[in-house]
Amino acid sequence: MDKSVGLIALMAALLGPTLPLTLLAQSTEDLKNDAATTSDVLTYGMGYSQQRYSPLTQINRQTVKRLVPAWSYSMADNCCGRPKIDHS
Repeated sequence: MDKSVGLIALMAALLGPTLPLTLLAQSTEDLKNDAATTSDVLTYGMGYSQQRYSPLTQINRQTVKRLVPAWSYSMADNCCGRPKIDHS
């Protein structure tokens, strides 16, 4: 590895934790303009207006039938600390 790349990696590892977290946070302007930047959704509802419309076009009337759940979680499986009983 090039010594300068190693030095940069070392400096990033040492100085990274000392950076203020505000450098990583979104600004008020970012949040106000969230609806205009669909590549990064910062708030539920795409901004303070809480809109539910999306200009994205990958899901439409022809493609919606191909959607399948990616994951699910059931709170009922974890009720009251009791183990789930399989009645099959």
